[in-house]
Amino acid sequence: MEDNFKIVVVTKPSPVNDEATLIERLLGAGADIVSLRKPGIGERYIESVLEHIRPELRNRIRLHDYPQLARAFGTGFQLNSRNPKADDIPAAMLSKGCHSLGEITETQGVDYVTLSPIFDSISKPGYNSRFDLSTLDIAAINKKVIALSGVTLDHVPSLRAAGFAGAAFLGEVWRDNESFERFVRYLTMRNSRLQYITDGSTPYDTVSLALKALEGGCRWVQIRMKDEPTESVAEVAAELAPAFINRGATLIVDDHVEIAAMTTGVAGVHIGQKDISPAQAREILPSDKILGFTVNSAEHLEPAANLFRDHIDYLGIGPLRFTSTKKKLAPTLGYDGLDKIRSLMYQLNFVPPAVIVGGVTDHDFEQLAGIGFGGVAVSGAIGKTPSPADAANDLTTKAIRHFGYINEDDYIRFNK
Repeated sequence: MEDNFKIVVVTKPSPVNDEATLIERLLGAGADIVSLRKPGIGERYIESVLEHIRPELRNRIRLHDYPQLARAFGTGFQLNSRNPKADDIPAAMLSKGCHSLGEITETQGVDYVTLSPIFDSISKPGYNSRFDLSTLDIAAINKKVIALSGVTLDHVPSLRAAGFAGAAFLGEVWRDNESFERFVRYLTMRNSRLQYITDGSTPYDTVSLALKALEGGCRWVQIRMKDEPTESVAEVAAELAPAFINRGATLIVDDHVEIAAMTTGVAGVHIGQKDISPAQAREILPSDKILGFTVNSAEHLEPAANLFRDHIDYLGIGPLRFTSTKKKLAPTLGYDGLDKIRSLMYQLNFVPPAVIVGGVTDHDFEQLAGIGFGGVAVSGAIGKTPSPADAANDLTTKAIRHFGYINEDDYIRFNK
């Protein structure tokens, strides 16, 4: 089960150094589509970019010119005034650019349409909004409309509320290197409403369970191998990483900051109260890698807010209740403890996305969402079931229903 709000990234109109690598990073982090749009740029440049992108990722690319390249490389194609038709490309791989509400009613035979300009353009001065978002109910007209032009992360909640099927980003991504890295981390965090923490008894079991969770729809797996040597953890991470990149899913490791820093396809690391500090971890991690930090009590929260505000991407809070999965369990919090922590987060103005861990079941989802938490982390609820893939599918479906998204407002505010 996937989030039904698509994230599309439109490339800069001019060539970019090492563009194929940047596109792969966006897709690997979780972008649904990258629109390779280069008006006036020659066919050979587009072909060279596609040649350097792994074949398994190409079906998530949309070209805006040269339909013959789309057919040759198996990409999608966006219909436009320059190319109103693209024969022999399946409808599921076609999109269409629109500029009026009347146009978006004519969408038969395409997967989605973009509508622009929704906001004043970041990259095109003078290309200003033609729509009043407060009066729009796009879904009532067409449920396949992607908002384009001037879209920033701040706009995402209002676009969801207006019924858009997704958002297309250009200037927000390519403004500078810092903007690009921030956006990669945003993509990565989209997967975190349901996290699976591995508890395999062997490296083989860990790989098998992680892949079954991925097969079932879980898009975030934390490799936790407390009793295994570092070399085994590194081997498991390297073996799993390609599958997670291909699916736009998030793979992180527990404790091993160096493995997260050095392994392509590992999105980051989660550390606990007794591990390396978040400040030290952030010095080791590349800027696009995410960092999670455990909070076991309200007493842990204030030091984290004061010392590590600029280093942490999300909190893992727990344990909610007793669980046999973890050998050295901190005192359980219960719902009273969670309420106290949530109130303190707002008092301290330290409100990163937070997932609840420790004895969580699907019966907790509604209440946790009501408190304001954006997701959960589970272990035995997937790994100790007769069918981990089926369990992952069931829990992912319920997590999407209750949490919708990893408290997007919190994430956007926290990362400004």
